[in-house]
Amino acid sequence: MFERINKLKEHEEIDPLRLEDVKVVLLKDKFQRDPIIIDKKTYVVIDGHHRLNALKILGYSKVAAYYINYLDDGDIEVRTWYPIVIGSKKKLMDIMREKIENAELERNPSLYGEFVIKNKRYSLKVERETIMKSILGNFRVEYAFTSKIAQKLALKGKVAGAFVFKSVTKEDVINRALAGNKFPPKTTQHIIPNKPRMWYVPLKILR
Repeated sequence: MFERINKLKEHEEIDPLRLEDVKVVLLKDKFQRDPIIIDKKTYVVIDGHHRLNALKILGYSKVAAYYINYLDDGDIEVRTWYPIVIGSKKKLMDIMREKIENAELERNPSLYGEFVIKNKRYSLKVERETIMKSILGNFRVEYAFTSKIAQKLALKGKVAGAFVFKSVTKEDVINRALAGNKFPPKTTQHIIPNKPRMWYVPLKILR
């Protein structure tokens, strides 16, 4: 099924560096691979923000879409991604210095989450939005599927650092999108059973 881009509501911002990568792939392949997942009641985009924005920038008016009953389907889960930062540990620490504290996490758990670097953990003093605005564009950011993976990579010094932010709910997703108050890029991680894969839709029919 096809849906017009201007009808859709997004719940997340996009990562400029990741967006460029997606644009390159689209131009090379000349097809949209896999559908954009959309809540059928609200037209909120659940999955596919970078592909959606890449298509929009490239001048396309439609996307190949798959509709779900987001709030009502108990099999659909929302989790969060865990950002891992690639680059200079010193530069990252300089940016983070005023956004963290040395509180013992077990005694003083942070409302916002924690920042992990080699052999150290810090409580965050500011929310996810502030953190992501300060690092996106300055670093290459990848995303771990679990907090355990993110923390292990950071503690062993294999990445500059990692963040373990608090989780979100389905209601958060819908409310943010409808209010136009988007989450930072790759905040939500959706588990959608039976999600269609291996769709190859030629870009020429999305004009």
